[in-house]
Amino acid sequence: MNQSMAHPWHCVVCQHLIEADQRYLRRLQTDRRMRCTLTEALVASMGFCDHHWQRLQESDPDIADWSRRCVSEATTRLGELFARTKLQDEFLQDLLFGARSRCPACLSSSRLEGRLLTRLLLDLESKRTSLRSLFSTQVCFEHARQLTGRAEGALRVRMRPALRKRSEHILSAAISIDAADASSGCPIEGLLTDALYPRVEGLVERSACDDAPAHSTDSCPVCMEMESGRRHWLKAVVENIRLGQPAWLTLPTCAEHTLMCLNTGDPDVALAVAQRYVEASLAPPRRRVVSLVRKRRRGSTRWFNAPAASADAAAEGPPPESAPAAEPVAFIHCPGCQQSDVAMRRAVFSFLRSFGRATDMQAPLLLGQLCLKHLAEVMIYAPEERTQARMVKCLNKARAEDRHAVTVPAVAL
Repeated sequence: MNQSMAHPWHCVVCQHLIEADQRYLRRLQTDRRMRCTLTEALVASMGFCDHHWQRLQESDPDIADWSRRCVSEATTRLGELFARTKLQDEFLQDLLFGARSRCPACLSSSRLEGRLLTRLLLDLESKRTSLRSLFSTQVCFEHARQLTGRAEGALRVRMRPALRKRSEHILSAAISIDAADASSGCPIEGLLTDALYPRVEGLVERSACDDAPAHSTDSCPVCMEMESGRRHWLKAVVENIRLGQPAWLTLPTCAEHTLMCLNTGDPDVALAVAQRYVEASLAPPRRRVVSLVRKRRRGSTRWFNAPAASADAAAEGPPPESAPAAEPVAFIHCPGCQQSDVAMRRAVFSFLRSFGRATDMQAPLLLGQLCLKHLAEVMIYAPEERTQARMVKCLNKARAEDRHAVTVPAVAL
């Protein structure tokens, strides 16, 4: 085996984040205060993210059952809150529009990640840590990319070539695996996962390109549609690589969707996906083009004197060239993220059509199938206030019928 495989990459940031997730699950089992405040946290975030929800459901059965009751209680409280306050209220708007990016478990992890990256950056600036040592052995490619984005001035100038060199080392190590190694369990995928972003190990398990049932056992129709769309997109990635289509059509550029594509069982697919992600990460930031507003003479601003205005503009000469602004454009778009958003919107609008045709008896049952995250999306995209009001009424009606069944019991520790 190639010597580069003898010493796998290790990311101290990812290791701390994985341990933080494990501590969160343990605290839910033992910390009375945390358990008592979980329902309020779920109301503020409108549920867990998909990753942490699955982790909870696969953990201890008692914790999984208790977390489901907490979600039900949070749904009840949200229904009461929606009924008391207009949905146009600033607080409720913040709840609905922030639901997609919030999660009680992710909150502590993101804060920890920020502190760790800041500490590493300070170590680089004070030269307590060498750039070569940090990028070669201590952080994964994704966190090296994030560190480079946070750096400023001369340090950032030094970090960009180091990041490119790190990417070349990763890809060359994967390419150098011989056929005998690649046939025994496809180690290329493991190598790339460890080197790129080992924290998102759970996403690799969900990346099989087959027609197996969705990983989630929930009945939320939006979740199911998004899972189906994800599997179709993964198949499209494999097919486009096989046919030699342009990479930008389907290949992902974010770390999460890149790792979803690694577990296809095809080393060529894994290499192509990793190369696309690395190229997108190393691409120089584009800059917005802002046209300068040209001052015009007072006489040419009269709307009823168009010929004179044209003459004045011609006399003043051509407009100045556009100047780039200092603010860079966001990261190159990811087809995986784009597909997920399209699938979500398609499912939401399909649900709204079904909800609009449902009878008063069917509507509460239909609305009760939604998870909290997609309840927020459905209420955002509801076509009119009357539909939103009906949703709130159905939500409270459905929860009132089983209030005794969903009440969270007292925690005895």
